[in-house]
Amino acid sequence: MSSSDFQVRLKTANKSLQ
Repeated sequence: MSSSDFQVRLKTANKSLQ
């Protein structure tokens, strides 16, 4: 698992929460 993928996942999750 790459750091970039992790960052993207966090961003997507944050967007979903909003």
